[in-house]
Amino acid sequence: MTFSGTAKLLSNSNLGLISANPLFNRTVTLQRAPLGSSTWTNVATDSVAFDGVWSVVATSTTGGIFQYRGRFAGETGLASGTSNVYNVQWITLGCPS
Repeated sequence: MTFSGTAKLLSNSNLGLISANPLFNRTVTLQRAPLGSSTWTNVATDSVAFDGVWSVVATSTTGGIFQYRGRFAGETGLASGTSNVYNVQWITLGCPS
């Protein structure tokens, strides 16, 4: 399954010319947690493209419902941030007998 998003600064007139600029060349981490859990595990990372887009592919060998989110860890002058949380149900199929 492919997860993607756009990482950019907030659109805010107080930021002037950098308002809504993409976070080019920064790292976004896809994280996963079991449904209802607050313990997040890093799944994959991607470097943000010039236009602000990031994209990673995730798979699961475990069935169940998991929460996924993108996370920017922050850096000097830039606060950390997370995307909305999305629930995904993975179904594992047994081999035919």
